Amino acid sequence: MYLVLLIDDESIIRAGVRMALEGAGFRVADAGNAELGIQMARELKPDLILCDIRLPDMSGLKVVETLHSQPDIAEIPVILLTGETRASEIRLGMETGAQDYLCKPVQVGDLLRAVTKRCEMAATRKRLNQDRLREQTAALGRLLGHEIRTPLGVIGPAAELLELYHSEADSEEFLYVLDFLKKGTDRITTVVKRLELYAGLMKSQGTTSQSPGPWDGTPARQLVTDVSLALARQYSRSEDLHLELEEVHPQVEAELLRVCVQELLDNALKFSRKGSPIRLTLQSRDGHAQLVCTDIGPGMTGEQIRQIEAFQQFQRESREQQGLGLGLAIVQLIANRTRGKLSLVSFQTGGLQAELTWPNLLARNA
Repeated sequence: MYLVLLIDDESIIRAGVRMALEGAGFRVADAGNAELGIQMARELKPDLILCDIRLPDMSGLKVVETLHSQPDIAEIPVILLTGETRASEIRLGMETGAQDYLCKPVQVGDLLRAVTKRCEMAATRKRLNQDRLREQTAALGRLLGHEIRTPLGVIGPAAELLELYHSEADSEEFLYVLDFLKKGTDRITTVVKRLELYAGLMKSQGTTSQSPGPWDGTPARQLVTDVSLALARQYSRSEDLHLELEEVHPQVEAELLRVCVQELLDNALKFSRKGSPIRLTLQSRDGHAQLVCTDIGPGMTGEQIRQIEAFQQFQRESREQQGLGLGLAIVQLIANRTRGKLSLVSFQTGGLQAELTWPNLLARNA
């Protein structure tokens, strides 16, 4: 349902236009002057703006210029309402950036046709831009994966040779450098895998799995146990991890479940203090398999939760962080692809709860 913002100083016209548009299924917000209209455009981000060309505080042409000078609302289409029928006035309005114009008094049929057409065109353009952005982002992921994997072909074998011949050197410094080299290699390998996974998920966005997919023979409960204990050991936080796991069979490929556990728990370990508890549960609720990871770290604001996307890291200027900010974006894409649902809740006292749900095949087959 499209949202239309009407800017006109005549209350009778606003009432008439609102009645016509709402009767046709549009949502309508209105403003009686230019200043308020521009403010509402920033706040509401409507799909279309109808603006009178003669306003008491500012010309409608100036309104269009102001809107188009602000990147976050510059793409909103504007239809000018004008009592002027002179070609020069109309041409000036179009040159300013308006997409269309309607002459007063406006006929309901003309109004609905113009508004519908411009809203649909704007929606199509937005959809195409989003598709293009997805393609570009997926291409970036594939490119980075390729470029980083190339030097790994040298680093990996070099590390193995150093490890093989380290007995010829007694220096602890040699072993320290070797360990550093191996950890660096492991880190780059993890980055590559995440980029490639993200690229693949982006490429398949909009499609959903038709089946749970082949499992690797490991029950979900055991899979979650193995992944979470191994990761907690890497962070030297085995004592902080508290597992409460039931036997369920979520409708998701085993490898994708493995990734979700890895990413959610990695975030919890990374952003909470050592010694603070992290709770990971896997349970059956109302016919669904539910994976929940809860920590008592800094949490996230509501705005940050809404802005989750790839290569997005929050508060980087105040906290040293590793990674590309891909974790939650990958989990969200996996949830979308597998008919799952990701919910994030940040507590006022601190901490974040990430909840993933899928249909539970064990409950379905019971």
